[in-house]
Amino acid sequence: KAVNTAVEHVITQPFSEWPPLLGYNKLIAKENSQVLAEINGDPLLVMGTYHKGKVCCFASDCSPHWGSPQFLQWEHYATFWCNVLHTIKK
Repeated sequence: KAVNTAVEHVITQPFSEWPPLLGYNKLIAKENSQVLAEINGDPLLVMGTYHKGKVCCFASDCSPHWGSPQFLQWEHYATFWCNVLHTIKK
């Protein structure tokens, strides 16, 4: 089950619980990045920078492959993705 590790961040602040996810890619967060959520102790949502820009990595899926029906119908789904895009835009 996914858990927030940065509850005060604008992306994860609107919710305290994640719906189930059906899978994810294992990754290692780079130094100086911020892990906003973890799943099974692995980074799930990571914010960072690249040159002059901001980047966000979501290690699961936003579609029905690894996105469970509960995730796709989650009340925070649109807010989550809008907050991600708003945070990384220039």
